Amino acid sequence: MAVFEEIEGHYREWHLEHIEWRTLRGSAVGEGSVIYFAEWIGPFRLAMRCRIAEAQPGRSFRCEGLFPCSLIGVGGSFDLLRRAGASLIAYRS
Repeated sequence: MAVFEEIEGHYREWHLEHIEWRTLRGSAVGEGSVIYFAEWIGPFRLAMRCRIAEAQPGRSFRCEGLFPCSLIGVGGSFDLLRRAGASLIAYRS
């Protein structure tokens, strides 16, 4: 669970394309929380606000994009994986 609770401090460490993660309202990855993230996807910078729609502490979370991203249904589910003593976050869909 600590990995998700400290996501702001570790977000850039997990992936070179990650730029920033900020918890705008609520807890780090708690249901109903609002977060902001920015990352590179190829040559494109993606930045958006999301609501954490569902969370299983220390295991997974699902987020839904807020307006205007909600107009096209942007969001996804992420799982926490532990491999060889490291914590990874994997996109589920």
